[in-house]
Amino acid sequence: MNPQFEQDFVFMDLPMKVKARPTLRSTKDSSHKWKLTLHKQDGTKLVRFASTKKHALAVGQTIHNGSDRPTKMFNIEKV
Repeated sequence: MNPQFEQDFVFMDLPMKVKARPTLRSTKDSSHKWKLTLHKQDGTKLVRFASTKKHALAVGQTIHNGSDRPTKMFNIEKV
């Protein structure tokens, strides 16, 4: 074999998979299976669908622990 070709092959960059970023949507689809329900202070509910449970929990906690506390509580469930 060609020594130059072998050297290029050995030091070639390996393909790396990029992880998908978690997302929120207002409608459920095949990749958004976690339902985040935010119960507001005035009694209304805001429903969003997240791609991961961890992301839904992080969004719920961030909103709930805000300085003006816009929500009474939040709930996460798999749909």
